[in-house]
Amino acid sequence: MQNIDSKTKIIDRLRSVANSEKIINKAIGILLICISSLTFVYFAFGSWDYFLSICPNTDMLTWDENIRLNIVYDQFSDFKNGRIGQGIIPFFEAPTWPPLRSIITFFLLFMPSSLLVSEWDSLVGLLFLVATFASLVYIGYRLTKNWLFTGIISLSGLAILLQTIEVSAYSLSSMLETQSMFFLLWCYYFFYRFYSEVDQLSRKTIMGISGFLLLFFFTKYPYGIMLFMALILLEVLRNFPECKEAFQFAFKEHYRGIRRILLILVVLFVFSIPFLRLFEGINFNQRSFKLGLYYLSLPVFLDFQYFLWKHRFHLREVVPKSLRVIYICSTLPALIWIYGNPDRVSSLLDAQMIVNHYTKSFFLSIVATRSDNPMLPMAVFDDPWGIRVLLLLTLASLIVFFYHSRQAITTALKDPLVSISFLLFLQILILETTTGNKQQRHILQYLPALALILWLWIFRGLHLRIPFWQYGIGMGFFMSILVLGGSHGIWAGNYFQDRYFCLRGEDATVFEPVRWVDKNLPRDKNILLFNGFHETYNYDKKGRLIASEFDLKIRQDRYRDYFIRHDNKHRWKTWERFDELAFISYSCEDPNLLKKLNMRKEAVGADLKSISKLKHPSGDYCLERYQIISK
Repeated sequence: MQNIDSKTKIIDRLRSVANSEKIINKAIGILLICISSLTFVYFAFGSWDYFLSICPNTDMLTWDENIRLNIVYDQFSDFKNGRIGQGIIPFFEAPTWPPLRSIITFFLLFMPSSLLVSEWDSLVGLLFLVATFASLVYIGYRLTKNWLFTGIISLSGLAILLQTIEVSAYSLSSMLETQSMFFLLWCYYFFYRFYSEVDQLSRKTIMGISGFLLLFFFTKYPYGIMLFMALILLEVLRNFPECKEAFQFAFKEHYRGIRRILLILVVLFVFSIPFLRLFEGINFNQRSFKLGLYYLSLPVFLDFQYFLWKHRFHLREVVPKSLRVIYICSTLPALIWIYGNPDRVSSLLDAQMIVNHYTKSFFLSIVATRSDNPMLPMAVFDDPWGIRVLLLLTLASLIVFFYHSRQAITTALKDPLVSISFLLFLQILILETTTGNKQQRHILQYLPALALILWLWIFRGLHLRIPFWQYGIGMGFFMSILVLGGSHGIWAGNYFQDRYFCLRGEDATVFEPVRWVDKNLPRDKNILLFNGFHETYNYDKKGRLIASEFDLKIRQDRYRDYFIRHDNKHRWKTWERFDELAFISYSCEDPNLLKKLNMRKEAVGADLKSISKLKHPSGDYCLERYQIISK
């Protein structure tokens, strides 16, 4: 009886110790979450205040952003004037940019505010970064079910997001980097759930993975396509015997003769695109080449859908459910959208043909040390030691995991953490090998998911009961503290002085000609724009670099009440809706633009009467106003 009482006391004492440890871990974890959250709130308010009070060009955006916002301004003007179709159709027409961010901006235009729309759109970028951090904390807890682990993830995630060289600037712009971060992080959360319950997928998981995959795709087309490529490759490796059987069936039953030839041609074309830009003597970046590839691949795509439908009952028995869900719920809708407009395919190919060697390697840029040389390589982090330590600890955990499991790669891929880790590697590898446009910002979207996955591997080391892992956790935590409090860290006190927040620069004089043109145009007229700096024959002129800013600024102050448009021979068969024409170029005697103007004037049957001609003091810009008179 006494022995039983002693055992009971020991068990009770152990339970008490375990409960005490849980309470302490929870308390420390919540404390870390509070510290990191308050720090992030401080960053968000501080950076927004810096943006409004210090950045002199908040009324301007960068090139792509300007063009996208100009289109939204035009849509709002059409919508407000009762042309509902013209206000909505561009969301479906725009070949270059996915419509998601434009839709968000469109609704912002209806909000009464003292902020400019360019400032509102920049605020959206910051809000996506805030949502990314909050999601990282939430997802960390959902996957670990441990408050201490979640606290460490939140602190490390804070360091990884704020210790980057470019995130601060891109979070205060209309660029899509923070939006990509947010949706891709949620994609990886649902990937983990997807591969955890792949045999019995819940409806919530299916809806989550298909929804966030499409939201990520509609943030940036190329990144979405790259993710689908990585996913399908992962699925083939995870289910190689089944996929091999489906492939053999397809070639035996369907892809014979001309079908097989066309399929092989299209596959070879697609896989050769990254290498075509190496042929300097041949210009593959031509519309004829892009349209040729579109019309060659379209019948192959449609025929593939016919094959899937015709043999759907047999394929349902062969193709794994996970691959069917990914294809039907996300990949197929994305491909239908891409093929719905030839220009979308052209813009995708155009993106792959761009060559910018700003970064030597995306992989190396993650661990590279900051250098005065901005070209090779460009580092992601101010201080890379934190991420280096996390990568080393993760590598150790991977080695131990594969040593103990002794599994082949195809078997190991059944593990959800192995699957999402390999998927992230494939994504970056595809980005590395398929694009010559190596700008450092292209790697930023992966950082939150990378931080999450690295810590999940480190925590797995604890579950493997390896004693030194406790020191590893402490080391990773210590490195996060060093990164946050280092010379460039947000706790150091000089973060906002050392950091770059103004993506449009801190020199207001750069855009002075834009404001000069805007000031000298009337604010109570419907204006037709002839902007010579968009023309190919003026690409060498100084105004080329701010061509889209002219368009944006003129619209920005007039879009609510007046009609501002560029001339377009396909759309404007008459100029009756316009009161004036604004001629903007390096010279008001620009012969090429004047020739175009005279041809268009005759085509629409209108006369022009010069109202004023103004030369900018620099001599590089000229503005001439014409009154439009109908014949």
